[in-house]
Amino acid sequence: MPSVTNKGGHIYQNNNAANYAGVDEAKATQTVAGTATWVVTLNNVPTIANFTPGQALVYNSKGTNNHNADNMLTVTSVNGPCKYTCTGNWPMNI
Repeated sequence: MPSVTNKGGHIYQNNNAANYAGVDEAKATQTVAGTATWVVTLNNVPTIANFTPGQALVYNSKGTNNHNADNMLTVTSVNGPCKYTCTGNWPMNI
């Protein structure tokens, strides 16, 4: 399956933009048309609380307010305080 990796950007909780973190790396691997498995590694822990399974997140690959770079993700598993596996859109909006 095709994949794409992006360095940088930021991620935040969909219903609480104050709970955010910088992203070291995000890798999306296509699973089926329009859907991918994402592995997101953060630079630091989120500002308020760690993300949890089932939580909706927004990853902005540019780290700006440019909504064309937004990617809608849902946490499927927590691999550590700064690493998450998610499901989300394919292809990645960069």
